[in-house]
Amino acid sequence: MRKMRSLICLTAICLLSCFVLPFYEIRALAYVTLEAEIPVSCLNITDDKAHTYKIKIESENNYSPAPKSDTLEVTEDGTGKFEIEISEPGTFVYRVYEQPGDDPEIEYDSSEYDVTVFVEDVSSDVLRYAVSATAAGTDEKPDKIEFRHKVLGDGGTPEPPAPVVSSEPPKEADSTGNPITGFINSIIIGNSISAHIFRSVFIISLLSVISIFLFKREKNEEEDKNEE
Repeated sequence: MRKMRSLICLTAICLLSCFVLPFYEIRALAYVTLEAEIPVSCLNITDDKAHTYKIKIESENNYSPAPKSDTLEVTEDGTGKFEIEISEPGTFVYRVYEQPGDDPEIEYDSSEYDVTVFVEDVSSDVLRYAVSATAAGTDEKPDKIEFRHKVLGDGGTPEPPAPVVSSEPPKEADSTGNPITGFINSIIIGNSISAHIFRSVFIISLLSVISIFLFKREKNEEEDKNEE
C-alpha cells in the first residue's frame, strides 16, 4: 500500500514538473519589448516650393524584426524616424535609402546607409539598444542619416554657368611680339574706326603728293619748250 502511494506521489510530481518547468523557462526567456528608433533627416534646398521625400528601409537579414512602416514621408528640412519593435537580443541590419520622386526639377539623393541595431540584455527581462550607421559599401560613419537634394534648371537639366563678360576689348595677337610692328599691322589690317581714318588720310595725302609731282613735271616741260 505504501509502495502504491509513493508511486502515485512520484507520478504526480513528474506530471507537475512537465507543466511548471516549461512555465519558468518561458518566463525566464521573455523580455519586455522595446521600440528602437532610426532617425532620418532631409535637408533644406533653395527653392520656393514645398517638397516631400520618401525614405525606404529594408531588412538585410531574415531574422531582423520588420519596422512598423517601411516608408517614411519626410518634409523638406524635416526629420522622421523608423520604429521597430524588438523583443529579444541580437544584431539586426537594415538598408536605408531614398525612393526617387517624379519632380523633374529636383535631383534626388542616391545615398544609401547600412544601419545596424545592437540589442543586448541588461537585466533579467530588460533590453537596451544602440544604433550605428555607415555609408553603404564603406566604413565611413556619418553623424546623421540625412539626404541632400539639388535644384535643377528648366526641363530637368542642370543650370548652365553664367557666361563671363569682360569689359576690355579683345586684344589682337602680334606674331612678332614687336609693339611697332603690331601697331603698323593694326593700322593696315585693323577694322577699327581709327584705322579706317588713318588709311583714308594716308591715301588722300599720297594722291595729293603724286598730283603735285605730276603738275610740277608738266610745268617744267612747258617752260623748257618755251625757252627753245
